[in-house]
Amino acid sequence: MKPPRLQKGNKIAIVSPASAVAAYVPRRLARGIATLEKMGFEVVLMPNATAVHSHTAGTIGERL
Repeated sequence: MKPPRLQKGNKIAIVSPASAVAAYVPRRLARGIATLEKMGFEVVLMPNATAVHSHTAGTIGERL
């Protein structure tokens, strides 16, 4: 099964379920968000996307 194709106006959430790499490259993250917005999507940056806890993107609870 394939889900329906994304349409302009759809919401895309940015999450980091494992690595904290987004926190270390904020300009690259901003460029990615800007590109998605330019394509017509609504972008939501989840709180853990830029969190850092040791080598992961936040604590286990935050990532869940």
